[in-house]
Amino acid sequence: MSSRKVVLLGLLVLLTVGILFQLAIALETDPTGVQTITRGVSSTFNGSQYTLQNTTAEAGNITQLTLASIGPTRSWQGFYGEISGEIVLEDANGNTMYNWTAAEPTGVIYASVGNTITWGDVACMDDADNVTRASEEALHDMASDDGDGVTETFTNNNHPTIYIGATAITGCNTTWTHVNSAPQSARFAEILLEDDTNDYGIYATVIENKDNGNSTEIIGFDGATHDFQLMVPENGTDNNQVLTTYYFWAAIS
Repeated sequence: MSSRKVVLLGLLVLLTVGILFQLAIALETDPTGVQTITRGVSSTFNGSQYTLQNTTAEAGNITQLTLASIGPTRSWQGFYGEISGEIVLEDANGNTMYNWTAAEPTGVIYASVGNTITWGDVACMDDADNVTRASEEALHDMASDDGDGVTETFTNNNHPTIYIGATAITGCNTTWTHVNSAPQSARFAEILLEDDTNDYGIYATVIENKDNGNSTEIIGFDGATHDFQLMVPENGTDNNQVLTTYYFWAAIS
């Protein structure tokens, strides 16, 4: 084979590899803004369900008491529910050649006060960057020593690996919402992320559904089945009368 043919063949191979590489990159998609949000019933703390306790007083006595009590958070809103979706073969203008309905999709749900996220610059929320657990506390009027602050809530880093496009996200500050009103660390991981470009905090949760080979849905905090459970900060103190708007995205598969 002549040297010219070898060069041409090499160029053809490089061109083909380049095209395939571009196609592969194009298939790595960012999370998509959810198409619909339907609000269901809301419920809040009800202290009257707990039985009032008492003890007797006796003149001249000094008595040690050990008390246990419960009260509502003023710093967090909880969301839970179901998600369905479609996997589509679609062009850039939204024209669909084919779609596959996913009644029980897997993936991740994201929520943020920012309505524009640069997904290529999303990473773990790092306490050394502009967006930190402390800055999120200040944004939502939490004191640094609040027992239910962001720092005190996201104390682990053992979440499942998630992908944003082709980027694997691991080792972020993590918490796990409850199952059957009890702490656990197997389901409903919630992960702290940040958009380094726009300086927004992002709260992400892994979608839970049926296990492979198991038709049983996943039990949530209240003993009922849910696809997701997600907490987001909200200022419920007397200093604030404005509700916080959160925007939602999903990356489903």
